[in-house]
Amino acid sequence: MYQLLYQILIIWGLSILNDFFLEESNSFKMVLHVITYIYGIIIIMEYVIEIIFDIVYYYNLL
Repeated sequence: MYQLLYQILIIWGLSILNDFFLEESNSFKMVLHVITYIYGIIIIMEYVIEIIFDIVYYYNLL
């Protein structure tokens, strides 16, 4: 659980640095926003899938 919190804090920090240092019309800023959103979705889906598999194995459904 701490690893998830650590990874979310990294994404949050990168997003703040991105907003603070880059101009609004910069296309690189848009690319970094998309990358951080995709990375965040991947992290969340990783834990959701892990929880689903734990539930499936707990109830011996496979």
